[in-house]
Amino acid sequence: MNTKQIIILAGTLIVIVGVTFLIPQYKIQYINAKSYIITERSSPLYERSRGQVRRHWNRILPINGGILVVSGILCFCLRDKRR
Repeated sequence: MNTKQIIILAGTLIVIVGVTFLIPQYKIQYINAKSYIITERSSPLYERSRGQVRRHWNRILPINGGILVVSGILCFCLRDKRR
């Protein structure tokens, strides 16, 4: 691995952790088997709501997957061609 690839991998790791923690969490409270209330962290009612705290994995995983694909392509393009 050369220096450019290491920089790309370190940047990718930082961006993936940042995306995972910056997408807002939500609380989901089940009323019964078919009814539930979802309150996002950006809502003023978030602090007063009850329920389990979860992350939007359906938003996080596609973004992180795209980041991984782009970083893989960049690492492949920046490989040492002298070998």
